[in-house]
Amino acid sequence: MKINSKTIGLLTHDLKGPVGNISMFSQLLAGSIEEAQKEVGDAFDFSAALWQVNYIQTISQKFVDQLQNWSDLIFLSEDVIAFTIESLDLSALAQAVYLDNKFLWSKKQLKIEKEIEQQLLCDADQDALRRCLDNLFQLVVLLSSNCAEIGFSVREIGSSNQIRVCFKGLKNQDIDLFSQLYLEKFSNENGESFSKGIIKTTGAGLAFCGMVISHFGGTPFAIETETGLEFGFTIKKITIG
Repeated sequence: MKINSKTIGLLTHDLKGPVGNISMFSQLLAGSIEEAQKEVGDAFDFSAALWQVNYIQTISQKFVDQLQNWSDLIFLSEDVIAFTIESLDLSALAQAVYLDNKFLWSKKQLKIEKEIEQQLLCDADQDALRRCLDNLFQLVVLLSSNCAEIGFSVREIGSSNQIRVCFKGLKNQDIDLFSQLYLEKFSNENGESFSKGIIKTTGAGLAFCGMVISHFGGTPFAIETETGLEFGFTIKKITIG
């Protein structure tokens, strides 16, 4: 069987089904636990069980997202993908991603310096951009040491009609390796893993983010500063009405 983008798309679809069901039923179970907690009040504490179910739901959803990222990456590499471009609220999307990853950054006791300006709109595929933001946010959380301070900002750049999404705080990272994964087109034809410092990855996630952002007319960036690595992207701001 010849493996091409169509085959990958079919395999991704088949895998997403059962894992998506795990995510869906975990969410339903979490709702049932919350209702049970209301009924029993202080007589019994369901918080630990609720956390575990929410963890299963979140992780399974992220697995579904990663499957879709791989599929999109391959389609992007072959220039055959078709996203649904629409006007969306990037500020609201960033806030949702921040909250969705709370279980990650709270577990590591990270201090998040968040600055999200409200109602910044752009043109993109909402689900693809959400997965991109989620991937980048997870990366900065997972590569940060416990109790570290990291920054997450979404703001307009002066009067340039550009929105700048920026993550700060990564330390002791190899800027050349990071740039190779994020800023250059993915070309890991031999399926090898990149491994240097604490980054151990095939590069697919970062490559997906960089290629999706560029596809939507944005510009990925990664720069080394005195306080660590800063990375993110800029994208054109739109005005409706």
